[in-house]
Order: sequence, then structure tokens, then C-alpha cells
Amino acid sequence: MAGIIGMSGVGGGSSYGEIINFQVDEVGKTCFFVSYDVRGAETDCTHNLVLNGKELGADGKVGNGHFELTVANLEPETEYGVQIKINNNNNNGYEVYSKTLAVKTEKYPIYSVIIDETDPNPSTRCKYANDSVDIPVATHTSYGGWENIYPFNSTRPCGLKDGEVVKYINPNDYTKYEDETPVTEDVDVMIEIPKFYWNTERIDDSHIRIDISQWRYSDYWDCPAHTSGDYESDYIYVGAYEGSLIDKKMRSVSGQTPSKVTFEEGEEYCTRNGEGYHQYNYFSDLAIQILYLTAYKNTDSQSVLGHGNAFDIKNTGSCDNKGMVYGKKLEYIKDDSGQVTDDNGADKEPIKFLGIENLYGNTATWLSGLCTDDYGNWIINMKNDLFKPYGINENCIKVKNSVVSKTNYISTPNKIANVFGFRDTLFLPSGTIGVNKFGVPEYYCDTFRVEANSVAMKGENDKLYWNNAGIFNLNLNTKKDMNVKVNSRLVYIPPNPESKVFGVRVNETVRFAEQAVTLIEDSTNIEQPQRIEHTRIVKEAIEVPIEEIPMTIPELDEGTVEGSNNKDIPQTLEELNEGIVEMDKNGDTLVTEDTPMTIPELEEDKPKTRIEYVDKVEHYYTMNNGDYEWIYPYSLIRPVALKDGKIVEYIEKEDFSKYINGSNITDDIDVMIEFPKLYICVEKVNFEEYEVKISNRKINEKYICPAHTVGTKEVNNIYIAAYEASQDATGKIRSQSGKKPITNMTLTNFRAKCQERGKGYNSFNYYSALLLEALHLIMYPYLNCQWSNGIGYGNVGNTALLNTGQLDKFGMTYGYTYDKNKAMKFLGIENLWGNTATLVDGIFASTSNGINSISLSKNDIFNDTGEGYEKFDNVAFSNGNQYIIKVHADSKLGFIAKEFANMDIYNEDRSVYYTTLYSDSTNIKAGSSFTYGGSYKDLKVDSTLKIEIPTAGVFCLRNEATSATVGGRLIYIPES
Repeated sequence: MAGIIGMSGVGGGSSYGEIINFQVDEVGKTCFFVSYDVRGAETDCTHNLVLNGKELGADGKVGNGHFELTVANLEPETEYGVQIKINNNNNNGYEVYSKTLAVKTEKYPIYSVIIDETDPNPSTRCKYANDSVDIPVATHTSYGGWENIYPFNSTRPCGLKDGEVVKYINPNDYTKYEDETPVTEDVDVMIEIPKFYWNTERIDDSHIRIDISQWRYSDYWDCPAHTSGDYESDYIYVGAYEGSLIDKKMRSVSGQTPSKVTFEEGEEYCTRNGEGYHQYNYFSDLAIQILYLTAYKNTDSQSVLGHGNAFDIKNTGSCDNKGMVYGKKLEYIKDDSGQVTDDNGADKEPIKFLGIENLYGNTATWLSGLCTDDYGNWIINMKNDLFKPYGINENCIKVKNSVVSKTNYISTPNKIANVFGFRDTLFLPSGTIGVNKFGVPEYYCDTFRVEANSVAMKGENDKLYWNNAGIFNLNLNTKKDMNVKVNSRLVYIPPNPESKVFGVRVNETVRFAEQAVTLIEDSTNIEQPQRIEHTRIVKEAIEVPIEEIPMTIPELDEGTVEGSNNKDIPQTLEELNEGIVEMDKNGDTLVTEDTPMTIPELEEDKPKTRIEYVDKVEHYYTMNNGDYEWIYPYSLIRPVALKDGKIVEYIEKEDFSKYINGSNITDDIDVMIEFPKLYICVEKVNFEEYEVKISNRKINEKYICPAHTVGTKEVNNIYIAAYEASQDATGKIRSQSGKKPITNMTLTNFRAKCQERGKGYNSFNYYSALLLEALHLIMYPYLNCQWSNGIGYGNVGNTALLNTGQLDKFGMTYGYTYDKNKAMKFLGIENLWGNTATLVDGIFASTSNGINSISLSKNDIFNDTGEGYEKFDNVAFSNGNQYIIKVHADSKLGFIAKEFANMDIYNEDRSVYYTTLYSDSTNIKAGSSFTYGGSYKDLKVDSTLKIEIPTAGVFCLRNEATSATVGGRLIYIPES
């Protein structure tokens, strides 16, 4: 009879309790209900694990009929009888299989250190307790008695690439793998540290106990170093070396000069290695400090492990042949009279602990996940996720800092005398002493500095204090706006294999755009963009009756138009009272045929007026980015200098005129925006609603990455021009700042011009537009994009286009709400809507035998006929230029409209104008020439209400002819 064919009990797991493994041979069947009874001497309880709809053998822990259950709250070294019952619904009643096995739990040691904070002597203030008693301490060249004890015995060097261990490395020779093959530079040499739990307790005001174990014994135990978000990983990986900048990524490679970067650059360069990669962080450092104290039972790391290098910076790999632990204690050489004449050179020797080189010494290193607020209070990122350099998000806690006002951080730093002693704030300083006994070891021996609004680093910049900069050293005296550069170390924390999905649900039947979108999936757990109100003073023109004007020559009122060269008049004013006075751009009066040359006689029935300008307060709005700038893919979208399909250098996000190294960009490159691969799912969930979801992984077959697909091949990055297309002196299509956008060019000609740039270059295409639409809707969950990201430049009374580069110094995303004279920017792309409409390649509309169709390119073929495109039939066409009411809501047809409305929408008495949900205009008809975004002419003036209504936006897609309002945008897709 089919059923349970094996079961066993083993120790370990992700929650305190025991893991029970069992196997069944019902692979392929569904609708299983599993329960298990745990019975022991004092235990009699039943637990239920629901696996409804799971197919045995499908994936993961259910694969091949194997199950892994965690039974909580079991006593160590206790026998339990475990009975498994499986009810299989085979549509013919229930068959019950059961089997009982005896399981004996294992005991996990608890290793403890007790610190007596009243004893200043670092070598006597620590005592071992519990299972640590009688274990010999580590030395400057070995783990001592901890050699074969978890987690020391399972910590090992490895070659890591793209988050995967390639091979494990010989711990005594980092140049070779364990199989003696050489370690190559395409991997990062990292130290794999297995998960362990810790708990700390203040026994009294002066004693702290620190416990570590392989097992979580209660809710008070935790493993924050191995936690990313809410996911616990079995291992974390810390760079064996200080970071080196190679190909714009922070690496951990031997034989390199440690690179100096700013705090934010360090985090960015580390994250470029992929998901899960970060800068060295607070909890990784805290875990290493705990393991150090467990192994050495001494708060003076320099006396027992080694002094560390305090002189010229050494290249990485100095300790490649020194094993997992290495250091040299500083000793002074004295003559017969006791006079110090020299030392043993220990201050020129690197240290190594847990296989990590230069944990202190050699260079100072940035520390993510810890900073101070405006008042100097500690801010700690508790989940190793959503790292922000400054400020609090939902992952952070704030801890009162009692020593910030007591530290002398300007000249001499302070030494750590006391610490918090709690699980998550264990070694944060709570008491200080001055450095008044130079070179004398006391308390924690290491120095720290702290100021408000500062970020954290390990290690001192001033070599004078290296003798006080050991494993507990901490500095938060770098203000957030300082351009200080120190080293950055790479860390990899494996992310949850159940990848995050961000999404929204859209209801197309509600009346107002702000009510149409709700957050779903992981979007509900993050800080959303907020609308910020701003005010400004502008000049408003008012008419003043001529009777108020003195008949003598008056003194000129400030702001009054009465003569030439009135410099108080804003140069951006539009026409001034036709027939009275006109002015050129310099404010000078222009004499026209309509301008009287003499003072006219006053006529009672036609009172004359003058124009006067008064201050008026205007309100406008911008949106911040919420937490999205720290979330994939938004965190990795960045400006780049591209030349002949190659990255020259990355560009500063806050100033597109400079590279990230501070130098000015040159005219021989194109400014492009790099978009990492993203999977998108757009699908209807019912008649009224659809969902838009994005993820860095292919969750299922519904998730596709059309913007990053060329034919059937997926590429890792695509590049979209930051600016509207311009032409240089040689006629090349460019993406450069300060240029006039080209217009009046057909798609055929523009495509050819783009392709002349080389393989991979082309005109902006439909699937790139779909990518931007999805990213915008997820980031700003509003269908009315003008409300969330600005109207964009649109002025029906103006025929002048804006030059490119209007927002070079306005970051990656910027827009004014209710200001028609300002450009907008989204994810580094300027004028995504407004100014000029953008030609869109890769989409073709046709009608054959009464059937309307849209064909879409797979980015491998672009033409004017749709030949070789993927065809979609029964697509609705509009009746000219109309509003979008409903969209197709499909992962390919995306936001192409399928229902339309006329441009004039009023209530019954035509007193109120209603904007449709999407607020954008569209025109879907047969032809090959499509545009995206809309131009400056798409600010509709309603003839009834005399108001201006924007119709350009992120969903605006139209089939329209070439004109003076239609421009283009360059794109580069590698391997296309």
C-alpha cells in the first residue's frame, strides 16, 4: 500500500524546535492534508500543516515526496513519538496512511561570555560561562580550543560569483581552491559564515552576558546578521579583502589597491554586483565582534589578535598564506636603561580573523545600516534591507544616544568605557573615557566619534590613533553631505528565494483617478511616494483705471509698465494688453501701429487702464520617491556615458554634467539611462480590474521581460536616451545636454539614422515604452500621471521647444504639478512627455477584412510594414484623438487603449469638466508611424470653461504624422 516510506528526526532548523523529515511515495498527487502528533513525557499536542493543492514532487521541500517540518518548543535530549497522518482525497473517499517513529532530539551547546564593566582590565573583565568554560582561548595565529566548535569550524573561504559559490578555497592559500586549481579574478573571495543565533542579557547594572548557539532557544534569540527582510539565510558572505573598484563594481579580489569612495558610492558599487550584495553593514560587523569576544575573552583586540597595519596602505592579499587567523602584537624594544629604542614592527602587519583580512587597520571602512539623526540618536536598520544612508524607514529603529553630547570629536576621540549590552545594540557606546593614558589598554580600548546627521565607518583616518582602533572602534563623525572617501567592503546576504513582487491593482470603473489604484503584493509594505506642496511668488497683471494716474509725469511705480527698459517685468510674461504696449525679450517697449504716439483724449464710455503687476502666491507640487530608490530595479537604474555601445563611465545622478568621479562629461559620449532586466506581468483579474506586477525574477510563465528580449534571447540591461534626440555637426543622432531636439523627421529616416550609430542602436521602441509605463504606475500608483509627476512642458501659445538638459541638476525624477512651463523627468529620462512627442518603433497597426490588428516587434526586426512582428487581432481603433477609458491590460498589449471617450467630458450643466481616469489622449488607427508621450501642444484649451487641460502623459500613444512637434529618442539594446 502506498504511504509513508521513511521518517527521521534531525537537529537544526530556522526556528527553535526540531526538524522532522519524512518521505511519501505519492509523488504527483494533490490535495494532501498533513498533520503530525508530538507526544513525549510531558507533551501531548497536535499540529497541522496544510498543503492544500500542493503537488508532491513539484518543487522545493515538497520535491520528490520529501517533507521537512519544524516542530517547536521541544526539549533537548528528549525522546518523542511522532505520528504522521496523510489523508489523500482521490475523489473516491479518503485513504489514511500513518506511521509512528521515535525521535530523540539533540542538545545544542550555549557558549557564553560575561563582561564585568567595573573592571577596566580588558584581559580580566571577561569570564566564560555555560559550555564555554574550559575552552582554551584563541591566539594571534589560531582559533585555539575553538578550532572544531560551531560556527568557527564551518566558516570558510570561497569563490563567489553572481551569488553562487563556485568552489571553496584552501584556507591556508587563498590563491588556490581546495582542489589546487587557481582562484581566478572573475570570482570574489568571500568568507562564508554559517547562521548562528545570539542573545544578550544585562545581569545587573555592571554585568553583561552574551550567549551564542546553533539553535534558537526562544524568541529572545535571533540571527540579525543572517536576516534579509524577514528571510533567514543559512549563510552570509563577507569580503575576505577590502573592496577594490573593478569595472564599476566593488569587488573582493587579491592583489588590488583598496579603493576609496564616498558612503553612497560604496553602497552603489556593491549593489551593482546583483541582488543580495551590499556594503559591509552593522549586523555583519556585530556578528564578527561577538565571535571575536567568544574566541578571545578579551576586549583589547590589538593585544591578543594583533595591532594591525598603521602605515602605508597595503594591497589586498597580504595574508593569503596566513591561514584563517593572523596578527602580531606590538612590542617595544628597550635598552638596558629601559628606554624604548624601537618596536617589533607589528604596526606594519595586517591582521586576519575568520579569514577576513584587515578587519581593522590598513584602511577605514564604511558601515551601512547605522547612522545618527538630527539629534545624534542612533538609527539602526534592523532587517539588512532597504538600506538608506540617512533617515528612517520601516526597517529602522531609533535608539537614544546618551553620549553624543559628551564626546570630544573635534580633536582627540574618546574611548569606549561602557556599552548598551542588548541583543541589537550590544557594543554601541553608552559611556566614555578620554584618551588620557596613551597606549594603556582600558575597558574596550578602542576609540569612537559621534556627531548628529552622520554615517558610520570602522577605523580611524588619523594614523596617530591606530593603537586605539581595534575591532570595537566606531566612527560617526562624517556628515551626510561630506565628500569623505574611505574603503568599502563587499557583503552578500542571500535574498529570499521567494522573490519580492511589487504591484498595483487598477479598477477602471471608479470615477476619479486617485481612487482607481490600490497597492498589492510587497508594495503594501514600503513607503510610498508622497506629494509635497511648494509655494512661490509670481507677478500677476491687473488693470488700474486711468483716472488713478496723475496728469503730471508720475514717478514710476515699481512693476508698472510705463516706459522702456523696465527691468522689473519678468521676461517670461506673455502678450501684454494688445494695442497698448508690447515689449521685446529685454523688456524694451516696441512701437507698433497699434501704439498711440500721443496721449489720447479720455472718453467717458471707454475708460483707459494701465497694467500693473502685483505679487501673487502660487502653489505647485512635486512627488518624492518614497522607498523605491532603494528597491530593485529602481535602485539600479542609473545614468551612464555610452560610446560605441560601451560604457565609458557612470554619471552622477544629481548632476548629469559630471561623471561619478567628479570630472565633466565630454562631447564624444551619449547620456543614456541603464535599465536592468525586469519581469512584468499585466493581466485582467475580473471584468473591472487588472493587475500590474514586476519582479526581478520570472515568477511564472505570465512574467515576461519584452523590453529586455531580442527575439528569444534575454539581455541583462538596455539603455534609453536621457534626452530627446538631437543631431551633431556630422548628422549623427545623439543624446546630449544643451541641444535642440530634432523634429519633422519620419520614423523611417529616424530609424535609419539611429541604426547608423552601430549594432544595437535603434529608435525608441514600443516595449521600452511599456517598461516605463509599468515602472511609473508601480512607483506612482495614480492613473493621472500629470498629478503625480507633473504636467510637463506644454504651452499652446508658445512655438519654441526647450533645449535638452533643463533638469540636469534635478536628480533622477522630477516634475511640477500645475506648472505648464516646466520640463519633467522620470528615472533620468527628461521630457518623457511634453516638449516633443517621441517616435515609437516596433508597433504597426493595420485593418484587413474588417479586422483591426496591432503587430509588435520582438526587438529583432524593425520596419514600416509589420512584417516579422507578432500580430494581435481584434484591437479597438479610436475615432480620432480621444481620451483613454480602458486598456487591454495584457503583458504585451499593456496600456494600449481599447475603449475611448471624446475629449470634452462635462457634467449635465457643463459647469464642471471631468478628466478621464488615464488623463492622456490616444489615437489608434492603421499605419506605421506612432508617437509616445505627447508634445507641448497637448495642453488642451477648453472653449467652454476657458481652462487648460493637459492630455500628454505616460500612457499617451498615438498614430500621427510627422510634424514640428514630433521628435525621437535613441536607444541601445546589446546584442540586438
